[in-house]
Amino acid sequence: WVLYYGENVDAFIAFWCIFFAVAITPGSLAHVLVCTASVLSGAGLGLNIRLTAAGASQHGLVGNGMSEQLCDTWLFASFCLAAALSEADVLCCANNIKEAAQLRNGYTGKVLDAQSTVAADKEHIQAEVSASGVADDVDNAIR
Repeated sequence: WVLYYGENVDAFIAFWCIFFAVAITPGSLAHVLVCTASVLSGAGLGLNIRLTAAGASQHGLVGNGMSEQLCDTWLFASFCLAAALSEADVLCCANNIKEAAQLRNGYTGKVLDAQSTVAADKEHIQAEVSASGVADDVDNAIR
């Protein structure tokens, strides 16, 4: 009974860790939540695989609580997968936030103030935008 109670607590905590890791802004707390979910899910999965294998070898794959044990094993396996996918999501979102900040660095809101690594490209684009008289439209489209 104590083992089963511990598994329920692990599953409950792992679920909410994954939920909040995806719901909050990516950062250190999100990584801690995903790591916590991974540890709890991995511990539960390892224990359930061992118990399922032991029970299956003694009693067959069904009966004597094996069906419930198999469900618990799949539950913890899905939590492990969800934790890995959550970490990938956290890393992707953190990267997107970093890239957006880099794009906004030095941004004035005007295309004619834009920077370019190739001076000829900058001059060509600015000349074309100025000549066509759509500088305000371009500025509005970028925002």
